Amino acid sequence: MAVPDYQSLMLPLLRFVGGKKDETSTGEAVEALARELNLTDEDLKEMLPSGIQLPLLIELAGPLLT
Repeated sequence: MAVPDYQSLMLPLLRFVGGKKDETSTGEAVEALARELNLTDEDLKEMLPSGIQLPLLIELAGPLLT
């Protein structure tokens, strides 16, 4: 499975954050999303087409967490 788009990440991320009683790190949220979405290691290494050096999932989930 490829990394879903921004809109498709919102609900799983909101479920994860809603179940937390305190703050969470971006890394913890990305790991939870990867598990829920059954992403492979290759999916997690996928980069943005522009060549930005952060993995796509982190780029998409980061703004949702701020």
